[in-house]
Amino acid sequence: MRVVLRTRDYDAPHGFSETVERQILFALSRFRSHLHAVEILVDRAAPSGAAGPAHRCRIRADVQLVGPVNVEVFDADCSKAVARAVERIGRQVRLELSLLREGVFPGVVG
Repeated sequence: MRVVLRTRDYDAPHGFSETVERQILFALSRFRSHLHAVEILVDRAAPSGAAGPAHRCRIRADVQLVGPVNVEVFDADCSKAVARAVERIGRQVRLELSLLREGVFPGVVG
C-alpha cells in the first residue's frame, strides 16, 4: 500500500508527515491487502458558508474491486481534521468491503 501525503497552503510542523502516515497505517492496516494507494491532502480551506479559515483533510483510498473511497473533513485545528478524516476513512473502507463481501454493490439499482 502506497501512502502519499500532500500539503498545500499549510506549513506542516516537524514530524507531521510521519504522524499522519502512522495514523493511516494503524487505521487501515487490516485492509492493507485490499488497498492500492492512499492519498492524503491537508490544506487551508473553508467550506462554503464557514465563518473563517479552516483546515481540510481529504483522504482517498483506492480499494481493490471497489474503487476510490473518499472522505473530507474541515476543522479549525489541523490535527483534529486529520484525526477525524483518518477515523472516517477506516470506517468507510470497512463498510465498502463488507458490502462487497455481502454482494451489495453501491450504485446498482435492481
